[in-house]
Amino acid sequence: MDDKSTLLTISAMAAKLKVNRSSVYRFIEANNISPVLQTGKTRFYDVQTLDKLKKHFEMSVKTGSEKKMNEAHPSGSNELITSLKDQIAQLKQSNEIFNEQLKVKDAQIAALQSNLSKNQELLDHNQQLLLASQNEKKELQYHHDDKTSKKGEFKEVNEAEKKEKSSNKKRWWHFW
Repeated sequence: MDDKSTLLTISAMAAKLKVNRSSVYRFIEANNISPVLQTGKTRFYDVQTLDKLKKHFEMSVKTGSEKKMNEAHPSGSNELITSLKDQIAQLKQSNEIFNEQLKVKDAQIAALQSNLSKNQELLDHNQQLLLASQNEKKELQYHHDDKTSKKGEFKEVNEAEKKEKSSNKKRWWHFW
């Protein structure tokens, strides 16, 4: 095995097996076959890897010929057709069930939307009532203030009182 003549590259194995190089590469990558030797980007594989590849490609050729035989003989295809018809029938049944479930969900959504619109109407009505009560309260306070205050009486504010109030306010520079 140490002899370089028994080591093969992917291209050499593909040429010996008369298959495409990419098919050999895909098989090697799919089966995690590691190279025996790698120099730069070139990978070298041993004869055992070549044997694995031969078995794989012989099996694929056999399965391909079996497919052709099945196509030639309709007895195998009749079983396939019946199984496909069964699958179609099952899918139709599940589709009907899903359609019924969808109708139920649509009805639930419609009911929820009507409840939501009713709730919105109630909320709007409550807000109108709240605004009306607030306006009524303001009117009552206004009338109450009018009754308690005497007409013609105004409180005069002296300039001294204004200055005194304004001098009590401290600005930020007064803290230093």
